[in-house]
Parts: sequence; C-alpha cells; structure tokens
Amino acid sequence: MVRFGFAVRIPLLVFSVLPAATDARISSSTGTGTALSSIKNSAPVRRLQQQDTSTPDNLTEEQQQEEEEPAETVKEYQTYECPESFDSAAVIIPPESLLSQDDAKLIHARISLTPSEPDRLCTLVRVTAVASSPDGALDDLDNAASSDKLALAPVGRSYNGRSWERVAGPYTGLSYDCNVSSSGTATRSIHNTCQVTLPRLEFPDRQRYVLLTYEHDLSSRNVVARFLSQTTFGVTRSELDEFPSATTKADTDTNAEAQDLETSFAKWIQHQMNDIPATSHREFFRRRLNSRFDVAKSIGMPNHPCRRYSQWRNFAFIELDYGRAVAIKHVDRVGGGGGDDAAAFALYVDGNFRTLVRDDVGVDSIKALLGATSNVASSTGGDKDTFVDTSASNGAGGTATTTMMVQSGYDGTAEAAADADGYHYKVCEIPEAYVGGDLYLEASHGSAGCTKLEGGNMPLVLDETVYVDTATMVLDLPSLDSASIKADGNVDGQWMLQTDLTQEMCDEITIDHLAINHPIFGRLPGGGDGTDAYVIHDPRLSLLNNTLEQPLEDGGGSLVQSGGTHNGASMLCSNVPRTFLNEDTCRLSQAPTTCTSQDMGGPSIMLTLDEETVARLSGYSKRYVYLMAGLRVEKGDTLPPCTPGVKSRWAKVQKPHGELCGGSDDLHLDTQSAIGLLLDESKDLNSAVKDIPFPEESKFRCASSDEDKIGFEVLNRDGLSCWKHVHQDHMSVYDFEYWTGPMHAGNVAKESRGEPNPIKSPFDLYGYANLTFPWHHPMNRWNEFKNGFEFIGRLGDTIDFRDLPELLRGQAVADGFGVATDDAATSNSIMVCGSPGEVSNDPTISGASFIPATGDKVDVDLMSDRDFFQHRATAWTTIALTAPDQLRQRMAWALAQLLVVSPIAMENRRNTENFLTYYDIFTRHAFGNYRDILLEVSYSPIMADFLTFLDSRSASLIWEKEKKRIYADENYARE
Repeated sequence: MVRFGFAVRIPLLVFSVLPAATDARISSSTGTGTALSSIKNSAPVRRLQQQDTSTPDNLTEEQQQEEEEPAETVKEYQTYECPESFDSAAVIIPPESLLSQDDAKLIHARISLTPSEPDRLCTLVRVTAVASSPDGALDDLDNAASSDKLALAPVGRSYNGRSWERVAGPYTGLSYDCNVSSSGTATRSIHNTCQVTLPRLEFPDRQRYVLLTYEHDLSSRNVVARFLSQTTFGVTRSELDEFPSATTKADTDTNAEAQDLETSFAKWIQHQMNDIPATSHREFFRRRLNSRFDVAKSIGMPNHPCRRYSQWRNFAFIELDYGRAVAIKHVDRVGGGGGDDAAAFALYVDGNFRTLVRDDVGVDSIKALLGATSNVASSTGGDKDTFVDTSASNGAGGTATTTMMVQSGYDGTAEAAADADGYHYKVCEIPEAYVGGDLYLEASHGSAGCTKLEGGNMPLVLDETVYVDTATMVLDLPSLDSASIKADGNVDGQWMLQTDLTQEMCDEITIDHLAINHPIFGRLPGGGDGTDAYVIHDPRLSLLNNTLEQPLEDGGGSLVQSGGTHNGASMLCSNVPRTFLNEDTCRLSQAPTTCTSQDMGGPSIMLTLDEETVARLSGYSKRYVYLMAGLRVEKGDTLPPCTPGVKSRWAKVQKPHGELCGGSDDLHLDTQSAIGLLLDESKDLNSAVKDIPFPEESKFRCASSDEDKIGFEVLNRDGLSCWKHVHQDHMSVYDFEYWTGPMHAGNVAKESRGEPNPIKSPFDLYGYANLTFPWHHPMNRWNEFKNGFEFIGRLGDTIDFRDLPELLRGQAVADGFGVATDDAATSNSIMVCGSPGEVSNDPTISGASFIPATGDKVDVDLMSDRDFFQHRATAWTTIALTAPDQLRQRMAWALAQLLVVSPIAMENRRNTENFLTYYDIFTRHAFGNYRDILLEVSYSPIMADFLTFLDSRSASLIWEKEKKRIYADENYARE
C-alpha cells in the first residue's frame, strides 16, 4: 500500500511544524489519563521559545539497568492512548502510577503507548511549570497558560498510525519496543503498540508526562506535491495539474479521497517503472557532441559540407586554430588604379588559404602587427623580414613591389608557409569565434610575445579571380532568403544547410579533404549590389549510430580504411567486442569493409620486431612504421638509472676489438656491480634492449659519485656482454603516419619547395626501417609529440600478430606475413555488435555543445579537468530537471552513492563518455536486480581503474611468466 508520506517529512523537533492553533487545550480527562489544567491560547506553539532541554539524571545507566531487571524496578505496564484530535483533552500520565508502594517515591515507569490515528501526530512531552514560585503551580494552570509559565520537552512521537519513535532532544536516548501487538503477541509491524521506560521526573511537584494530538489539514494537491517531492528531483506545476485527484478541493481526511490518492500514487509509480523508457546519460551527451572538429581523429571525422545540417561561417579563425601556423603574404589588390589599389594581405593557416584582408581596419591591424614584430624577428640572426608599405600606387597605376624574405620557423624551415614567401606567425591565444573577436598572433622567432590584432578576428573574404586555384573548392550555396539555409540564432555570422547539396563538386570532396582540414568555401548569391559573399565550411564532429538494436553494418570499417591514414590518432573501429551486454543483438556482417576490434579469426603467428619486419609492416600497411633512433640522453630529459623506482633502458653494444666496455666512464665498482646484477637477474627476454627498474631496496647501491650519471656503459656479471644506458624510447617501434601530414610544420614547408617529405622519405626513397631524430631539435620536442605516435614494441621484441594495432592488422598485412584466417574471415563474415547508448550526434540541437576529450593541444589548453567534470555535472543536472523518468533517475542517483567512482583518483579523468556509461548502469537497472548491477560494475573499466584492478594478473600467471611472487590486486574484492 502506498501511503501519503507527508508525515515522514515532519522534523524530529515536533513542535517546529505545528500549525498555529487558537484553541489548543489540556482539560480534564477520564479513563486512561487524569486531569491537568487547560492550556489555552496556542500555548504549544509559543512554548517553542522556551523548550526544556534539560536531560534527566542517569537516563542511560539506570534506565538500562532497570530494563534488564524489570521485575524489581519497573511498574506493571499500563496502556495510554493518544487524544482523538487536537481539540480533545490531553492525556496525562498521572504521578500516582509512578509511585512505589514502599517509599512513595517516583521511579522509572514502563508504559505502553498505542499509535496515533491516521493523519494525526501524537507527541509525548514533558511539561514543566516554570513559575517563580513552583508551589501549587500545577494546580492552577488555567492562569499559567502563557509562554512564560510552561516549557515543553519532546519525548517521543507517533504519526499517521505508525509506531512510536525517538525524537531529537533530551530524551533522544529512549528506546521504544514496538515488536509486540496490542494483544501481547510478538510481531513486527509499523503500526504496533510500543513499550517505553520513562525516566523519573526530576521535579515531580511541577513536571508531568503528557500526550498531545495535532492535526494538519492538507489539500490533495499538497499531498501530491509532497509525494512527488520524494519521488522526483522537484515538483513542477504542470505535473501537479496533470496528476489525478491533485486538484480536488476536499480535505484529505476522508477515507475515499485518501484511497483515491493512494491508487493514483500506485499507478504513477507503475507508469514510471513500466511505460517510460530510461533516459541514458551517455546518449544525452553524445547527441550534443556538436563542437567544431576539423581534423580526423580517433573518435570520428568532420561532417561533409554537402550534407544537410552542415554549418558555414563568415569569420576566419576559430578556437581550433590555436597553436597553428599562420603565414601573412603581402599581395597586390585586384582592381582599378588610384585609391582603390590599397595594400592587401592574404592569410594562410597551415599552408591553406584562409582569408583576404583588404578593408582599412584589417589592413591597418596587419601593418601594426608586422611593424611590431619584424625588427624583433630579424634580430635573431636568421633570415630577415622586410615590409614595404605599398599603399601608394606606382607610376604605372599599380602598387609598389613588396620585398619579402623567408623567416625561419622553429625547426629551421619555413614553417607552414604556402610557399617560400610570407611572414610567419602562430595563433598564440584561443581566438574568439566571431567577426571582431580577440585574435592574438606571435612571430615564429623573436621575443615580442603574443600581439593582439586591433581589428580582431577578420571576416571571410575571397577573390576568386586571384585566390582560387584548381585545389581550392568553392560550392554554390542557397540564397539566404530561401528555406534551404537557416541562420544560427545563437551565433552571428553562422548558417546551417537544411537540405543536401547535389552539385558535382560534392562527389569530389572525399574523406581525404575532410581528414586533413582542407578548407572548403561556399558562395552565397549576390545581394542587391550583385556582389557574391563567401563563407567557409565550419566542420563539426560526425558520430555514427552503433546501438545495441542497430549496430553498424561494417562496424565503421569504411571510415577506418579511408579516413584513418591521415592522422596518427587513427580512427578506431566501432565494432564492439561481443559481451554479455550485447550478445543477443550482434549480427553477422558480410560487408567487405567490415572491421573488428577483436582478434582475427584462425591461427596467428609471432613476429620479431627487427628491421626487416618493421620495413615489411610499412610496405604492407601503406603506413610509415619506424624504429626510433637518434634520441639523445640528456640531463633533465633522461633520469639517472641509479634512481630508485626509475626504469631505464639499456642497449647491447658491440665494442671494437681491444676497446673496453665503459672504459671512459670512470664508474665506481659498486655501480658496476649493482647495474650488472640487475641486468643478470632481469626477466626481460629481449636480447637487443632491456628495460631495467632500479628497485627501492636492492642488494647493491650505486656509489654516491655515480647517482647522477647517465649514458654510461656496464658489463653484465659474467663479463661477456656490454650494455649502454640509452634514451628510454631508443629503438622503440612506432606508427608515424600521423606525423607525415600537416601536423608537422616542416613537412608543409619542404613540400612547398619541392623537397621530399622528411618523414616519408626514409622509407619511400631508401627503404629504411629507422627514423632518426634531428640533431638540432631539442629533446623536449620529442616528449611533446610522441604521444601522438602509436607504440608497437621495441627492437627485438616478439609479439603476436593479433597484438598489433588495428590499422596494422589489415588483410594485406595478414597476407604479407602469411597469417592464416578461418573461413569466416576469408568470406568477410564478421560479427558486428553495438553498445548501449552509442548513438549519433544531433546537429540540430541548438545552444552550447559538449567538447570531446581528444588529448590534442586545443583540448589540453582550452579545457581543464574541471571543465570536463562540469560536462558530467551539466548532463546529470539537465536530466534530473527535465527527464520524464524521474523515479528511475532518483533511484539511479541513490545507487550511484553506493557504488562510487571518483574521477580525481583516475588517470583518464577527462573522458566524459566513459563516466556517463558507468552511470547508465544504474539508470538501466534502477528497478532491476542488484546482482545485475554488481555484474556490470565488476566488468566496468571505470571501476577497474578506480579500484586499481585494471590489468591485474593472477599470482600464478605472474609466476609462470616472470618467476616473481606478486599477488593480484585485491582492492575491489575487499570493497
């Protein structure tokens, strides 16, 4: 039976919720109580100002002792019933019932109390007369009804027919035994008669225990409001208006109406549990992942400019341009002679034309920028920038000639210029994405720092007669007056297509263009002056729908194969491994592009990562896989190998005949012995390089004179092998595909001069398996970018073919190495599975968008950990306030407080979607089986990370593989 529930919310200090009564009364009583005197004029309410909070003497020890020995110290039980209503006479526990027959002194009395009536609050209070002359004060209470005559101390309460319970105050330590029915039989019920042992009155001449009853009338609308306040995250007026019986004006003290409300409550709960689908927090987040996204990354691709809902803008720079190279070229403005031939500038971002600056404000801003930074740049001793003001026309009516020279970039090349000319800068602060928004540029060389352009973010300007070549794509867009394109109501200068474009050029825009941030312009039909306006495609993230019910036909393989070769953080296959969560909805796909995130079927082979294998990987996969060489051991970058807890790498070296190992290192014998012992006892089976952790406690210690040394040589203990301390990534094998494109500024500059791509050429021109780190690059440059390269192994490692990264396990690679596949694999019949809540994003959702965590520079600098925490909080709060499945969300929140994870304790704390996927376990199972919740929580990578059993291995496996006694992580098991 669903009950009102409103009485539960009455505070424990019972008098704080009583209505202002005008006729509260304590009068003569017969039967189970004796007469006190009347308390008039709302005395119970006014007594709030002088509650008696004195604690009875020896309440705990004596009472507990007497409860243990009831035959000797406690009177026979006497039952007292609550007054029928607020106007009924109070029930007084008479002093005579507390007298001992032997000495006529008050003792503890154990009494029975019946529950209150439905819709009533019955309180047991201690009344104390506080008159200055206490003698006879209780005999004339009619004249002592004012607030300065009586003080009330709460002792217990019963409400809505429920059993008695403790309340806050001096008697909070009392214990009510409610396991006995009124007939005396043992039973458990919330409506039982209760026994309680009352402590003796400290001042029996002016104190009494009294039972009072209070009523509180609620309209049915208020009863419903209280019910909804406990089953939702907040009551709305519309919910109250629509709730059955909520607008009834009759009082709720009629049984018929109470029954109607209880029936309505039960139906509402059933509707919430059975009819309203669960609101997924992961789905909510993914549908709103509509942030700008202009380069293919592991999580997805930019959307196609010809598709419906593609977005276009008329301002040049966006937040994703932060950190990118900008080349400024001084050009001749096309037009007639005279005053119209003012100076103009073309801006290139990462080698691609972005906009033309020819308005007075923009031109003056560029001039001011060049004037402020050119001298600084030339003072570096590198190539000099020369700026010539060409605002005055020359004698032929054209503009004066501009002399420019290349300014060196960070790596000694002309950084990110479209050709060898131009002033070279980078975007040094996150731009404000609107015309006139803040824009900061910094010269590639020099110490001028970030310089703010006075004109700010410039409008998009294009002159097709000069700046459009065969590589530039310009699409014809609908007129702004048509229904085929709509302005964004939240951002000025931004529009969204409402229909697909069907131009031939749309077929020429391939994934290749989208993956590398190739700019695509749009031409808007001319206005009244007949002049066309231009906009640029504003690419947004495009996510695919891969749910349990509708898994992708090929697991996303078509995008992986066609779009994944342009970025080191290659697009991942969306095909989800089959688990207990999705096995009932997986399908068999025969699409030729189907990919799999699981092991390939059939037997595998073991590959040894030597130079030949690495070169074959590059050739078969059409990607650039290299052994990394040339990494230098430098202080500040490489930690000394004698540092406890530090893992150092050692390469085996062949010494020329007659040359001693470590002959010039001048190592102490203790250091030689310590490192030699570690090399001998190492379980690293690699014969080319070894990674050696220096233990916190070791049999030997390095000599103090060698504790800071790096790059030295040692002999192993048998004296047969010489090992040299090398860089921690020396001879590691990486997939460098990501670094072959425009993300490496030197590639663009060299290719613009007709020189070979420095990352591709070692393999393309010479078939090399090694890539050598340039000697002139600082080592911190490697540390800055190496996380973008996918690690495969080390020189000499033996790995299973199935452990290669997905993009190196294609069919061509498998065929090249002779990896056998089973019948299903050769027939392209592969199981494809989805996952709960993996929906596509919805570009029509207006307002702010969530931003995915990608780990690139913009992500790191634009967003803090707190921002990503706020993503989760925003999703949760919005769902709590607006979702229709309120009861489910309340239940999920309660469950989430039991099985807690904290992003603060995790390394990958920025991945919002992972945390929301974990929370969805509780939304799906809010009304289900707790065992199912524990099952999913136990398999959750979020919980595995939080309670540290991720990648944990059994003690027997560790012993079998490494001969070490290390026990499995038991953190989660203990919880």
